[in-house]
Amino acid sequence: MRTRPFLVGGTDRFDSVLIEETEGRVVSKIGAEGVHTALIVDRAIGIAIKVEDGAQRAQFPALLRALQLLDALPADLPPRLEEFVSRPIRNTRGETVGEIRSVA
Repeated sequence: MRTRPFLVGGTDRFDSVLIEETEGRVVSKIGAEGVHTALIVDRAIGIAIKVEDGAQRAQFPALLRALQLLDALPADLPPRLEEFVSRPIRNTRGETVGEIRSVA
């Protein structure tokens, strides 16, 4: 996973980008039903996030913030990770009516 991040998620997918941007210091993998796991390799710290309603929309902002709080990521994220910090909420007409982001 650390040496071939593309095989974990694919082109520009969250897990692959996170592994690439941390040069393999953090490894993550999305699961089913709102579960996401990560490992801070050099500190042997594992993280599991479960979004209660099973939706993926809050997973990326929550995991990025948790990694920042654990000093595994800098406060100012690299541009490729910054794209995952907030997720737009759209209505049935496709209009943005809000966003999901971490506030802690």
